[in-house]
Amino acid sequence: ALVCWVQISSFIRGGLESVCKGRSLTREEYLALGSKRVRLDDSQRHAAYDVFESYKRFLNSRPDARGAGPALWDTASRVSRVLQQLMQMRGWRKDGDAMVKEVGRAVDSRPEALRFSLVYLDECQDYTQAEICLLYLLGDTEKVFLAGDSAQSVELGVDFRFEEVRSVASALKAAMPEKPLSLTVNYRHSGVLSVAAGLLNLLFSHFPGAATKLPPDEGLYRGPKPLFMRGHESRKEGEVAVSRLVRANPTLAVLTWDGAGVK
Repeated sequence: ALVCWVQISSFIRGGLESVCKGRSLTREEYLALGSKRVRLDDSQRHAAYDVFESYKRFLNSRPDARGAGPALWDTASRVSRVLQQLMQMRGWRKDGDAMVKEVGRAVDSRPEALRFSLVYLDECQDYTQAEICLLYLLGDTEKVFLAGDSAQSVELGVDFRFEEVRSVASALKAAMPEKPLSLTVNYRHSGVLSVAAGLLNLLFSHFPGAATKLPPDEGLYRGPKPLFMRGHESRKEGEVAVSRLVRANPTLAVLTWDGAGVK
């Protein structure tokens, strides 16, 4: 289910191609996407598109009481609607099967509330190309600053690549941003970074291409080795063990899933 949701959210409805066309991709257009972007074979893509068509029928199954379209919306529907309005304000119009920008004159009818002097986005790996397009339409390219790590993505349905940000700027006919700058100095100590690097090595070994592979982080100091706790029969026993450990070592830093076990 998650694989299908990624295809729907990041490519069929939330990819750059769908933004440029002002609609979802057809089956043929989705099948034509490069293998570096969509890591599914043709049979898998057909199956994912079948799921999308079923999902689309579900969204359209309840008409709006005012006759203004389907009553069921999701995030991609909302982003698409806002994008269309912003693109019109910035001089884009629908021409056949594509969104075309007017040339020869500057068009910008955005109200003051939609003009940002600076757009800063952290954790950009959790945003689709369509959502990144929104940022470029709210502020010019040189006013947009993105930071993130594709290996730390937590948003379901998003397939992000830093190199695709430049594709967004090109498609929107905006000034081309500089190539991404990799930051490798990390202020966590080397023990934690070594554990993280080990997990990433396993990820890239078993799932090549799952995220952008960056140079390993370098810590500023070694620090104590991280401690792993396992072998408890239940979550409650684990919480009790962590609580005892913290009480006995007041300066100890403990990483937990939700903090519930640390009082």
